[in-house]
Amino acid sequence: MEHQAGLLRAPLKGPHQNNPPDNDASTTLSGGSSTDVSHSDRWSPEPPGSRECLPLGQGCYATPATRPLRFDPQTEAADVALQIGDPAPDFTLPNQNGEPVQLSSLRGQRVVIYFYPKDATPGCTKEACNFRDRWDLLEQNGIHVLGISKDNAASHTKFISKHTLPFTLLTDEEPCAVASSYGSYGLKKFMGREYMGMMRHTFLIDADGKVEKIYLKVKSATMADDLINDLGLG
Repeated sequence: MEHQAGLLRAPLKGPHQNNPPDNDASTTLSGGSSTDVSHSDRWSPEPPGSRECLPLGQGCYATPATRPLRFDPQTEAADVALQIGDPAPDFTLPNQNGEPVQLSSLRGQRVVIYFYPKDATPGCTKEACNFRDRWDLLEQNGIHVLGISKDNAASHTKFISKHTLPFTLLTDEEPCAVASSYGSYGLKKFMGREYMGMMRHTFLIDADGKVEKIYLKVKSATMADDLINDLGLG
C-alpha cells in the first residue's frame, strides 16, 4: 500500500488473481442493517497467539468465524477499525471510464461508499438497482454514491449499461488497499476453499469527510431504502 501526502492509492494487481467468484451471500453478515457499530457487529484486533488468529495485514487480524450463515459460506472479516466520527480514509480509484476519482474531491457533500463482491451477481445486482431506484431522492439531497468492487472498467461499464445505473463504480484491484482501509476486505470461506475477498459493507461519509454511518449487516435488496429511512428522507 502506498501513502503519498496522506492519500491512499490502490496498488497494482497482486497475487490473488485466481480466487473463486464472489458468491453474493458470502459477503453479507447475518441480520439487518446497522447505523452504528457495536461490539457485536465488529471484529476486534487481537495480537497473534491470543487466540487462533489469521493475519490479514500489518496490525490487522481476523478470528475464525463463529456465526455461520445457513446455506452460505462463512466469512472472516478484517478488523473494522473505523468508528463513527473518524475521518474517512482518502483514496483515488479509477471509475468505469478509467478516470481517477478522489474521495476528498467530493468534500462538501455526503458520499455513500458501498463495497460489494462482484458485478452482475444476484445480490450485487439487487443492491445496485436499489440505489438506482432511489437515485432521484439521493441526488435531491446532495448524496453522491460510489460503488467499489474488484471488477475492472469493462465489467463496470457492462453492469452500468445493463441496469441503467446512474452512479459511479470504482475498481479496487487486488490486494484491495482501499477496501482494507475500510475493514471491508478479508479471508472468506466457500465450499471448503479459502480466499481473500470483498465484504458487503456500506459507509456514509458526511460533508466534512468524516464517517457518519457504518453498515456491516447489509440487506442487499434494501440498502438504499435503509439508508434513506435512517436519514429521515423517505
